[in-house]
Amino acid sequence: MCIRDSYINILLNSTNFSDIVIALVKCAAFGFFITLIPIYFGLRATHELTSIPIVVSRGMVSVFTAILIIEVLSLLTKLM
Repeated sequence: MCIRDSYINILLNSTNFSDIVIALVKCAAFGFFITLIPIYFGLRATHELTSIPIVVSRGMVSVFTAILIIEVLSLLTKLM
């Protein structure tokens, strides 16, 4: 038995199926929101130069809020 096989066996024995599902859903949610929120706010920018920093900072705050909500929800599902 090689070291790689024993490592894989340790990983499989220490995780549950629900842990893997939560991680996959969390990754999909991160990818979805981190991609679409900046696109949404970027398309709302007007042609004025002063609107770009405002839109960027609003988008960053929204992305941070989405990340925080996703993290809290994933933590709550692990505690249940």
